[in-house]
Amino acid sequence: MYPEAYYCEDLDLHVHLAGSISVIMNRRIMNPHMRIEFLQFLLHIMPQKDVSDRRQKENNLYKDVFFQNKACMKYLMHALVVVYLDSEKTDYYGKFQHRYASANIMEYIW
Repeated sequence: MYPEAYYCEDLDLHVHLAGSISVIMNRRIMNPHMRIEFLQFLLHIMPQKDVSDRRQKENNLYKDVFFQNKACMKYLMHALVVVYLDSEKTDYYGKFQHRYASANIMEYIW
């Protein structure tokens, strides 16, 4: 029923990840703030750089989800660039926060 990459215990996570990317890529959604909220979801499941030893296991929980999901591998970089450019339409101080979030995800994938 599902492709082999989705035979895992985190099927819901893969569905949410693909849904987030499709919402970011949908050009009919004119509100850049809505796209940015889905970017924040991606930022929360991405492993962080400086984490204490106590939280290391929790930090690496979804480490490989970006590289196992087919929609992520195909469309994520384009979606991040879309959000990076759409952040220009937001307020002055929010723009830097949103660009920082998309740049962090780009750096992790790189």
